[in-house]
Amino acid sequence: MAGAPKDPLSGFHFGLDAQGINAFFTELSGMDSKTQSIENHHVDNAGMHYILKTPGNSQWGDLTLKRLYTDDQQLWNWRQQVIDGDIKGARRDCSISAYNTMGAIEMQITVKDAWPSAYTGPSLNAKGNDAATEQITLTHHGIKRIK
Repeated sequence: MAGAPKDPLSGFHFGLDAQGINAFFTELSGMDSKTQSIENHHVDNAGMHYILKTPGNSQWGDLTLKRLYTDDQQLWNWRQQVIDGDIKGARRDCSISAYNTMGAIEMQITVKDAWPSAYTGPSLNAKGNDAATEQITLTHHGIKRIK
């Protein structure tokens, strides 16, 4: 039915495809962008002062992805490329997809030239029963929503 409201996106099932690195995550944050506002001061013919605002450079927030810790070392190895100085090899175009309950992609973004700028391994505590998690932060050159 055209114009009918759609169900909201469920945020519990999403994954990363980073040119050979594929993983599902429990949390994603930092999917934001902003454009600088540049103020240009002008005086009109009558001597009135006014400010004209124009857009400047755009920038994107770093993406932080969190998942349950497993024996899969793909994220660690990707971060290790940066530590070893192989920035060119570590840069990857990625996609992040959110799936509906039927397994179909509901939302998808592409991320340009992403590289892991931070990695946080699990915190272990013998007194607790929380599942171990790992976290990776991706710095990049832009996000584009394609679905």
